Amino acid sequence: MSGLPNPDVYLNHLPPEQATQFEASRNLCLAVLGATIWDILIYVPDDIRIVRRGPIHVVTLCFFTSRIFSLLFILLSVIEQTHTVANCSGMAIAIGVMIVIGTSSTAFLFLQRVRAVYGDNRWVQIVFSFLWLATSGVMTVVIYSQQATHIPGTEYCFYSHVEQYMSAAAMMSGFYDTLVFFAISYKIASSHSNLDDGITWDTLISGRALPRLSRSILRGGQQYYLIIMCLNLPVGILIVIPQIPPIYKLILSFPFVPLTASMACRVFRNIKIEDMMREGQTVLSDVNFATRPGLPSQKSLPHPPNVRQLGIGYQSYTSSLPADHTSSVRSEDHSMATVYGKPVERKSLD
Repeated sequence: MSGLPNPDVYLNHLPPEQATQFEASRNLCLAVLGATIWDILIYVPDDIRIVRRGPIHVVTLCFFTSRIFSLLFILLSVIEQTHTVANCSGMAIAIGVMIVIGTSSTAFLFLQRVRAVYGDNRWVQIVFSFLWLATSGVMTVVIYSQQATHIPGTEYCFYSHVEQYMSAAAMMSGFYDTLVFFAISYKIASSHSNLDDGITWDTLISGRALPRLSRSILRGGQQYYLIIMCLNLPVGILIVIPQIPPIYKLILSFPFVPLTASMACRVFRNIKIEDMMREGQTVLSDVNFATRPGLPSQKSLPHPPNVRQLGIGYQSYTSSLPADHTSSVRSEDHSMATVYGKPVERKSLD
């Protein structure tokens, strides 16, 4: 006969300290699952529009697999910590596979962004393609670096050990995101800095000197990078500290995977919706790109062929300026075309 006061409560089979850790991890997983489902549902209408527009490119498939496998990751994590599981090791491997597919799909979205921005530089595209393959390969260590076992006397699972080399996945992911962020930021900033001698790097980095579309792309990348690195670095650090309990080593990975997928897909979705709404009132997230009479129509603006072939939807747009500022609008079109690999002769814009 069990000496526990209530043996039917599986947490009673753990020491009080471990039970507290397990409960904190379980509650966080439940909160992240709810937030992930909500984030997916509110964008269903926009996602349906993207699918209906077609054709479906590889990057579009990665857009959906990023969200789907990130959702499956957090769903399986919740099941593992709230329901009985016959094979804890098998469940841990399945969760690791979801992480690898989800994060690789998320990284691919930004690979395509780099390829679009550096459409005129084949070597940059090759280097970042190799980096994406390397990042995806390193991520596979997640599958076998976490060990789960049954809570004694129950069929509920908990993590008993996490290998320190698992931190390599977090560090490689952070390294890849850093290179992507600085590569895109440098391309946008350097392209616009050549157009106006009065523009400084300080104003370019802040985005104040950029046209609206470029500023939106730059700040979107800054927001993504800042938030992701605030989680990525702690994830890698917690794993290598021996004194940290196994459950706490993994606790930040639960919000990290769905959050990266959500933010990367938001960037992709906004660009696609912008492309579909290029006629009339054009909206990119919270930024209003309304056109006015006297400005060039959206159809007449240059659209780089390499960007269209990638299926990303990047396109140059005019901002809502008065008609007597068409020269600045054309300057913006020139700079955006330069950013996306389609140089335009300056004399035709003056």
